[in-house]
Amino acid sequence: MIRQIIESDWGCIAEIEKQAYPSITESTGVRRTNAESIDVLRAKNMLSPETCFVFEVDSIVVGFCLSHPYPANSAPSLDSKIDEVIQNSNLLIHDMAVKQSHSGQGIATKLFNHLLSVAVKLNYHSMSLVAVQNAFSFWAKFGFEIVENFSVDSSYDETSVLMKLENIAEELEYIH
Repeated sequence: MIRQIIESDWGCIAEIEKQAYPSITESTGVRRTNAESIDVLRAKNMLSPETCFVFEVDSIVVGFCLSHPYPANSAPSLDSKIDEVIQNSNLLIHDMAVKQSHSGQGIATKLFNHLLSVAVKLNYHSMSLVAVQNAFSFWAKFGFEIVENFSVDSSYDETSVLMKLENIAEELEYIH
C-alpha cells in the first residue's frame, strides 16, 4: 500500500536510507556515506508532502519516495536543507529507495508510477533526478535521459548523473 509519510515512518525511512547508501571511500581516501540526515529528509517532505510517500507491506514501511519541485537541469547538493518551495513545473525525485529484503519485487516501479500519476494531477510537466550508484539504467527504462554537459555536485558518488523525463503526461498515458 502506498500512502503519505507520517511522523512514525521516519525510523524506517532512516533504516532504508542507510541500507541503500552504504559508506563509500572517495578517491581522497575519506569514507563517507550518501545517506542524508533525517532532518534533511524531513525538510524535503515538508516542501511537498503530496509528492512524498511510503510503501507498506503488512503495515511495515519497506520503501519510500521523496520528491519536490526544483528547477530542471540542476540538482541540490546531498544533505542540503531546502527551506522554501521553489515553484517550478519540474519535480525532482530526491530519493527513492526500497528495503533490501524487498528488492526485486517491483516496489520501486509502483512508487514511481504512483508519483507519476500524482505529478500529472498536480500539473508538473517534467521530472528530474540524480541517478546514483549506477542506477541510470533503472531510470532509463522509465524514459529518463541523461542530461548532457552537466556535472553533479561532488557530494554525490562518482557514477552519479542528472537525468530528466520530459512530457510526463505522455509517459503516464504510456503506462496505463
